[in-house]
Amino acid sequence: MVQRFLILSLLAVASCCVSINLLSAQNGATSDEVIKKEVLQAEDERIQSHQHRDRSAMERIYAADLIWTFPTGERLTKEQFLDIILNEKLKPYVVSDGVQKPVTTITQVDRKLYVFGNTVVVTRFAPMMELYNGKPLPHPRRFFNVYVKQDGRWQLVTHHSTPVTEKSP
Repeated sequence: MVQRFLILSLLAVASCCVSINLLSAQNGATSDEVIKKEVLQAEDERIQSHQHRDRSAMERIYAADLIWTFPTGERLTKEQFLDIILNEKLKPYVVSDGVQKPVTTITQVDRKLYVFGNTVVVTRFAPMMELYNGKPLPHPRRFFNVYVKQDGRWQLVTHHSTPVTEKSP
């Protein structure tokens, strides 16, 4: 009888441990999905802030110590990059029928997110072309953005892009 009681007690404890582990795993997966949604929202707002030259949104999204690296290797501070966007020194464009036309929508191609606690890396392929101070930037490019949760919100701390030879992901 005592043996049966001990076996049943051990089974009950083991069952509880398995349940707790499963719930923890599910909560971890859920929290990663929530984090990804929050960062995607910040990333989409960032892109919109560029298109509308919305300084207040960019001030909120970009960390004070932002490091922005162009595919040319030029490294910019937050204020330098804001100046480029606000003064339209960076202009996305497409060529249609041999004519250069401004881009009105930035396409998100092969975007992936990687969660590391309060840090998220976003990678993407950028097929579009851009003029920087009137000169074409190398394209296409792959880039990564690193977001960190600071003061309760996701902020971009670094951007880095590099030219690639491929035409699509």
